[in-house]
Amino acid sequence: MDNVNRYRKQIGDILGNKDNYWKKFVFDKTAKEITFQSTVESSFGPLFYILQDRDRRIYSIGEIKNNLIRAYQQVESRMSEIMRIMIRFQGKPEILKPVSKGTVKLEDAIISDNYFLTAMDIYVYCYVYQLPVIMFSSSFKMSGMGLSFIDEGTVSHSFLLMGGKINDRFYFVRAPTEIRTTKTDVITENQMIMGSFSIQQLKDFGEDVRVRIGEKKFPILDV
Repeated sequence: MDNVNRYRKQIGDILGNKDNYWKKFVFDKTAKEITFQSTVESSFGPLFYILQDRDRRIYSIGEIKNNLIRAYQQVESRMSEIMRIMIRFQGKPEILKPVSKGTVKLEDAIISDNYFLTAMDIYVYCYVYQLPVIMFSSSFKMSGMGLSFIDEGTVSHSFLLMGGKINDRFYFVRAPTEIRTTKTDVITENQMIMGSFSIQQLKDFGEDVRVRIGEKKFPILDV
């Protein structure tokens, strides 16, 4: 995974104190979290990691962009809400406001050299291509996605199933912080847990994933 190593910033223990839900109840103490640099190219890091680990081949940014364009075509009816979240919460006003106004096509924005991936891009990609990926947070609210979860138990945490089936091995991408900016784009550091996990490896949380798969509910993208 040369491009993953090229774009990574650091690898370390999972973020959070000893009582953090994910550290205490889900992942083993040996689990590690990778942080990618905050650059345009490095924003593709999580998808590089996931796709290349599953398919055992190298992907290019151009290939991922072309797949992303096709993915957005599959959720065209939800584009107004998708645009709102990426512009308002994910630091993309400069590159996406012209798209929301109809002066630039989304595919042209994505193909441009300065298009960077945020959580919504990853969500749409995983949803359409059914990649087994979970977005996780140590809060009941994923502010960077404009989502709140009120039924996740007593210990602060939430998760968003983005795709996958019962027998898949799941990847975990950390939910983004909320980026409120009205003028300039802001690229943040993407983070994810290294490795992939079967439902059986996820302890009691695996049952929560099993239930969510059965519900087939995908907030924002459900039509």
